[in-house]
Amino acid sequence: MQDQQQRLQLIEASLSLSYELLNEELRGRWRWLAVFPDSFADDAAAAVWEVETEQAQLTLGELIAASMMEWNENADRYRLHDLARLFADSKLSAEEYAVGHKRHATRYRDVLAVADIFYLEGGNALARGLALVDLEWPNIQAGHAWVAAQGVEAGEEVVQLGMTYPDAGVYVLNLRLRQREWIRWLEIAVGAARRLNHRQCEGDALGNLATAYKDLGEIQRAIQFYEQALLIDRELGDRRGEGVDLGNLGNAYSDLGETQRAIQFYEQHLSIARELGYRRGEGIALGNLGNAYAQLGETQRAIQFYEQALLIHRELGDRRGEGNVLGNLGGAYMNLGETQRAIQFYEQRLTIAREIGDRIGEGTALWNMSLALDRLGQRARAIQYAEQSLAIHEQTEDPFAPKVRAALAAWREESGHN
Repeated sequence: MQDQQQRLQLIEASLSLSYELLNEELRGRWRWLAVFPDSFADDAAAAVWEVETEQAQLTLGELIAASMMEWNENADRYRLHDLARLFADSKLSAEEYAVGHKRHATRYRDVLAVADIFYLEGGNALARGLALVDLEWPNIQAGHAWVAAQGVEAGEEVVQLGMTYPDAGVYVLNLRLRQREWIRWLEIAVGAARRLNHRQCEGDALGNLATAYKDLGEIQRAIQFYEQALLIDRELGDRRGEGVDLGNLGNAYSDLGETQRAIQFYEQHLSIARELGYRRGEGIALGNLGNAYAQLGETQRAIQFYEQALLIHRELGDRRGEGNVLGNLGGAYMNLGETQRAIQFYEQRLTIAREIGDRIGEGTALWNMSLALDRLGQRARAIQYAEQSLAIHEQTEDPFAPKVRAALAAWREESGHN
């Protein structure tokens, strides 16, 4: 706080005169731009000011002419200098601060929703959705941080934002947030949904929360949340949600080594997905059945399921689903002793993971590549891939990291490396 005050004093003398030369309306508009932590587009300013985009463009032009803000012509993005933002923020009244941040948070909740729509379209649209999230990431995080800071006792509109933020961008956020941070967003959503008595959103958040804990290796905790989500979806008659919950329970029991029980859940998920014509769910269920039969040693049967799943994911342009299945096909061919063919699948998996920014998928693909290379007697290259994999698993707090670390240490010792 002391550092901020010192920085504010440095800029206040030079900005005060320019600020006072603006008319009252421009001063108000400029102050509200303090809610943007970084660059923003003209339509975002329009959303915060609640004006048409054309009017916002004119106002932004006036502010640029008055040297009160910056404009990047190539990116067509606007921003306040960090010190100018501090000054503008200091001029906001309590009411302006609350209203401005609520409008900002609402705008970027809606941006997440648009990005998720692009993602679900697949193909080139998927890349556009992820690019939109990456471009607006500082604003998305700032919007949610403000909502989170208000708590569940805030006004209903703000609480609703806390409930809807994770669900609006569930697919893209799952690729961009670390697990612990994702869990925090989902816990806020659960609390908000319960305060508003919104059962559908509560069930959705519980299901996503369960998956986050499963990915951290907390399987029993995950099962408890999945079962709560399943009860809600059955209560609401949400067949699609019910199918997803059943498939997720299958994944949890698979992680516990209860493969036959997992297959029962997967078959229920597949039946519901086909009943509803839900192709994405069908592809996921087929891929999970492939994993289960691979665990049982029925590799050829597993491959059949994987190939059916791959067709569906490619039909939908679902690059993440495609990548997951390609990695699993690599594992199947490794089990058949066809190492070179497995490497081809792992390389495709790695390419897709890097393309969409799937860090956990990238780490898994690198690890599988290292195992395949080691089988071919290429220990030095295997160590290089394993080192890259370990770095990612540690960064993402993946519970698989200790296993990679131990194997890498053994390889180094066998090879005489430090």
